[in-house]
Amino acid sequence: MKMTGQELIDAARSGDQAEVARLLAAGADHSVRDNDGKTALMWAAMSGHAAAVTVLLAKGAAVNARDDSGRTALFQAAKSGHTDAVTVLL
Repeated sequence: MKMTGQELIDAARSGDQAEVARLLAAGADHSVRDNDGKTALMWAAMSGHAAAVTVLLAKGAAVNARDDSGRTALFQAAKSGHTDAVTVLL
């Protein structure tokens, strides 16, 4: 079965830490972006899923990557009020 980047983004957005880890172990590219330039790390951060953020960072996700609007995962987490995700990103 061919893996799409959208699967990783969806798992990160929903906070499914186990699925994020499984997809990354199966070779998913953590740098894949959606139509707005957001990565899985950005989606996990702005959705407040600190555990998924931790998994993505451990697998090398770029903490300073910016979306098409110039926003980082840290900005997204802070803007959304997700202090646990902010702490992990710092």
